[in-house]
Amino acid sequence: MRLLSVCLVLVLSTATTLAAPRTTISTDPIGLLRGTTSLSLTRSVHRHIAIRGNGAIREMIGFPDAWYELGLGAQLFLDASGDGPFVEGGLVARSIPISFDATGVDHLRLFGPAAYVGWQRTFSSGLMLAIAIGTTKTWSNSAPPGASIVGPAITTIGAIGAIGGLPESYLRVGYAF
Repeated sequence: MRLLSVCLVLVLSTATTLAAPRTTISTDPIGLLRGTTSLSLTRSVHRHIAIRGNGAIREMIGFPDAWYELGLGAQLFLDASGDGPFVEGGLVARSIPISFDATGVDHLRLFGPAAYVGWQRTFSSGLMLAIAIGTTKTWSNSAPPGASIVGPAITTIGAIGAIGGLPESYLRVGYAF
């Protein structure tokens, strides 16, 4: 009877693992504190693979335009999709306000690949937590030489090309269903 109970528990625990939530919706709580509103939608397409799309907008204080980002990536989990360590590769497009002079505002448009290494945990309640670090690379941009970017991190377009890859990280908190 004990053996039957142990087998039943093992079968039920395996069944709940295979029927794990397939979709998550999440946001970056640290970004919200910095003024960035983001939304991420992830869908499991295989036991170890998930597709993630995200969008973000950041209002810049004292500047009439906002910063935008759209991304699409594939996450490869070492354990089950949505749980444990993962690597992610994808593409990111950004539109950042730049200023050519005191009166004119234009947008710098950046496009390129992104790669992350991270960890995700989906709890039985549906709460999801993910954290990742990685880098992005600019394949193309739309600004003329010498244009200054509004923002603290980078001051000239030339700096983006010289860096080669920009460090990135994210923290996502959301719900899985």
